[in-house]
Amino acid sequence: MTTEGETIKEPENSTVDHWMGQEVERDQAVADQALDEAGGDMAKAEKIFDQRSNANAPDPQPTVPANERPR
Repeated sequence: MTTEGETIKEPENSTVDHWMGQEVERDQAVADQALDEAGGDMAKAEKIFDQRSNANAPDPQPTVPANERPR
C-alpha cells in the first residue's frame, strides 16, 4: 500500500512493459503503419498488422492448453 504522493519504482527486472495494456500504444502504431502501407485497404492492412503485431512482445508466452488451465 502506498501513501499519497509516494512514487512507486519498479525493479529493473520488472515485467511491467509486458502487460497487455502497455502494448496498446505500440499496436496502434503498427496498425497506423499497416494502413498507410495498404493504401487504405482495411483487409490488406489487417493482414499486415497480424504479421507484425506479435513482434512487439519480446518474450511471447506459450499458450496453455485448455485442459491444463486452472478452473
